[in-house]
Amino acid sequence: MLILIGLGFFSYLLGSVPTGYLLARSRGIDIREVGSGNIGATNVARALGKKAAIATFTGDVLKGVIPVLIAGRLGLGLKVAAVAGLIAFLGHCFSVFLPVLIWLISEPSVLFYFALPVIIILIFNHRENIQRLWKGKESKF
Repeated sequence: MLILIGLGFFSYLLGSVPTGYLLARSRGIDIREVGSGNIGATNVARALGKKAAIATFTGDVLKGVIPVLIAGRLGLGLKVAAVAGLIAFLGHCFSVFLPVLIWLISEPSVLFYFALPVIIILIFNHRENIQRLWKGKESKF
């Protein structure tokens, strides 16, 4: 149980790392004040070029992949790995490292509001499995 909670916190915090913002900031640019104001790879490409955009995109992808790989390495199963990736995605959309205003104007935030009902339905439909996972009684493959 403690491992699951730790993985959840780790996934969220890793997902919250604002890759594009940090990359642009390292070059003396506040990416939120350039182009669309978004911190994503497209706006980074406009401000800093293709190489910086590829680095931003790669960093953003890795923020989701790393928690999934850790869950797999720990033998926690596909469902836990999927949830770890989802939590990292939520951290990406709602970063604890950026002001709340960015959450309201960023494109991923809009996607979150469309995904939220799906997430709720998935959790509701799999609530028995989730309870067994929490109790450590879910059968392994």
